[in-house]
Amino acid sequence: MQLLSFVVSTLVMVRRREVRHAPDRIWMLLSKHFSSES
Repeated sequence: MQLLSFVVSTLVMVRRREVRHAPDRIWMLLSKHFSSES
């Protein structure tokens, strides 16, 4: 549930910014999130 809300907020944030950099930003945020969780 927590991961779902994180993904949703990430998508919303990315959508407001440039779509070009979206993939890199998502991977960076996801890697940070997972490394902090584990």
